[in-house]
Amino acid sequence: MMSLSSMHIVLSVAWQDAGDTTRAIAMAIALRDLCPSGLDLKIDFLSCGSRFEYQITDAGFNIVPAQPRVKGISVAHDLGWDWPEFFGSEEIARTFIEGQLVAFRELKPDIVFHGMWAPASIAARILGIRTINFLPVPLHPGAFAHGLVRDLPDMIPLLTRLPRPIRQKMAWWASSLMIKAPIFTQRRLGAAAAACGWPINGPISLFDMNMADLNLVNDHPVFHQEYLHLIPKNFVLTGPLYAGNDGKLDDDIANHLKNRSGPAIMVTMGSSGTEEFLFEAIRALKLDPDDNWNAVLLALI
Repeated sequence: MMSLSSMHIVLSVAWQDAGDTTRAIAMAIALRDLCPSGLDLKIDFLSCGSRFEYQITDAGFNIVPAQPRVKGISVAHDLGWDWPEFFGSEEIARTFIEGQLVAFRELKPDIVFHGMWAPASIAARILGIRTINFLPVPLHPGAFAHGLVRDLPDMIPLLTRLPRPIRQKMAWWASSLMIKAPIFTQRRLGAAAAACGWPINGPISLFDMNMADLNLVNDHPVFHQEYLHLIPKNFVLTGPLYAGNDGKLDDDIANHLKNRSGPAIMVTMGSSGTEEFLFEAIRALKLDPDDNWNAVLLALI
């Protein structure tokens, strides 16, 4: 049972993702800085390996290693993404869940704080540990089926070449059907979870695999007004979360965005981007000449 005088929080995130890493660190710093004086707060970061781990230690937090150990280059690389499955095999998924189970049993946290990281969510719920997650969007059918998806997904290559107004209308009409797409049903993860003690046999949905007792959505509520009433109360829209950045925008990029005609837009592939994503973004920006984007695309290498 959680003590009123102390609390142990374990953050378990796919630290290969720079966005999740910076957001998790920002929230951990807030928890540390705003902790009441009478509460003994302990925060550990659980990691299977990542090139961004230095950001965790630079912020003054402890890293606990977990199994399996991975190179930490990218989520896609470490999980062996095999679209629409997030895990390359049932065995890969099972090793990650088992590693989280072992770590949680040893650390005995009061709360597991995770991002879009199904192994942590599943393992914590198997052990009956309270959970909090943070998400970029409301990961709930009420949102996805009622307007969250405002354009056709890139994975439909022929239809995404249609004019934007037609695509947007098609997305609205088909929104209730989108949640039946293969990506929303993870068979390998479901089988791995059942093998680790998950009480339900069969596939696990995209919505359930990351579910938590409290779901923080790091986005502005204004973008989600039409379906807020369809989302459970344990989904809380916190507003956008920005990682601290003391650096200056590169002069060449700044000059390009300022000194050319057309709306300025900067696109970053982040840590999860691939060469395929990069060229798809280029095609999207060139798709409609009327847009006349003044664009800069960044790729993290």
